[in-house]
Amino acid sequence: MSILCPNCDAEIVEERLHRDAALACCGQCGTLWPLAGRAPLPRGEIAGLGYRLTFGRDRAQLDYTMRAGPAAANLGRVLVFLGIAALVFDLGLLAALAVRGAAAMPGFFSFFMLIPLTAGALALSGAGLFILYGRGRLRLDAQSAVLRRELWGMGREWRYRLHKDSRCEHSLLPFFQANSASKSGHTGPTTVRMPFTIGTLDGPLNFGFGVPPGERAAVAKGLNDFLDALTLPPDAFTIPRSAPTLYPFCPRCARMLGPASIDVPSVEVDCPFCHSRSPLSLQHARPPTPEEEQRDTLRPVPRPPKSRIVLERPDASRMVLYLPPRGLKGNPLGMFVFAVIWTCFSGGIGMAILFAMLTGPKPVRLVAAFPALILLLFLGIGVAMLYFSLRGAFSKKFLYVERGRVFLRTIFWGRTTDRERPRETGLRAEIVVAYRQNNNPVYRLQVGKEISFGSELEQAEKEWLLFEINRFLAQLDATPETPTPQG
Repeated sequence: MSILCPNCDAEIVEERLHRDAALACCGQCGTLWPLAGRAPLPRGEIAGLGYRLTFGRDRAQLDYTMRAGPAAANLGRVLVFLGIAALVFDLGLLAALAVRGAAAMPGFFSFFMLIPLTAGALALSGAGLFILYGRGRLRLDAQSAVLRRELWGMGREWRYRLHKDSRCEHSLLPFFQANSASKSGHTGPTTVRMPFTIGTLDGPLNFGFGVPPGERAAVAKGLNDFLDALTLPPDAFTIPRSAPTLYPFCPRCARMLGPASIDVPSVEVDCPFCHSRSPLSLQHARPPTPEEEQRDTLRPVPRPPKSRIVLERPDASRMVLYLPPRGLKGNPLGMFVFAVIWTCFSGGIGMAILFAMLTGPKPVRLVAAFPALILLLFLGIGVAMLYFSLRGAFSKKFLYVERGRVFLRTIFWGRTTDRERPRETGLRAEIVVAYRQNNNPVYRLQVGKEISFGSELEQAEKEWLLFEINRFLAQLDATPETPTPQG
């Protein structure tokens, strides 16, 4: 079977494999990889607090709870409490309406007000109970994966079709922290944010919320070994899943070597720097240095042809970016439409409650006071979304990157907001997740923790700005400030 390099996706030819040393070398990018055969079928079980992974002859099964740690448990309790409290007030309001009869409020308005409130209360209680007592089950075989989520025996199943390269990836961060983490680069964030993810023909399969972060690596390895044992032929030589990228270097002078210097059949290297011939093994390899990683992330990215962003460099120690208003399109337009629907729906229910408070007797007014306070919160959320969507669509931004600071100025409807942070050596920009829209992440540019902008930009513009800002910051690091002569 053919072996592809995980670093550059190039096919590693037979001449660059050394099975005795269990070593493969990519002829295109020069990386070294350990070779492994078909994994043995896992036996026994892997168990811990809240989960249990068992293996059979041709099937693996993972049972886990939905409650992942004390933070999720507290969230579930809060949702259950809010749902029960809302139901109690809904019942009280219904009782008051029944006592006063039709004179208190027309029946249409009473049902219009009570139905969505009761549905929301039941939804809150159900979500809390699912977090506290819900369970998940994943069953794997060679062709498919079946995921079931249930609460007290009631639930739903999803079936996914596996392919020969399906593998289980995991995140070592808690779910809420993982959603805010990302990996920057010219290709955009690729960090796994769910506890476990398996790539299938039907899309990503996410599961395993109850497995503690420190034990996810063992569970992912067990599932990957099980998939390897079923899908790979007995005489297969493969690169282990999640193998680290290693670059060969000379054992004598410790200089990085290219693929042309490596003689894989004899597992030796001809160093062009110290002119020595030395044996090569995985011990004579290492991960890339920070300088090499920085060099890789600074690959030139062309300016998008239709971009209206203005980039100027008044001098060698200053760069200025001007981001003009983009109008209601793209992500701001989606948020604006959602905010309008949210605000109108909340306002309609609020009008019904306000009518009950103004025209009804005193008991109805008292009972309707609590739903009115809840709707004030919903209206506040809608107004905030309207503000942020309009701010992202019609604000002007100026970014100043200088030797001593990074400064962002935002102008919206005559109001100016400034953010500033000092520039230290090694400071770089990155692309991070700003928020999620329809369960899809929306990314933004971030310099440190204080300066963030650009969620309304196109992806090509974000990658171009990432390259330009990081290239200028690297130039500032490489050219120290010249001291001003005294006197």
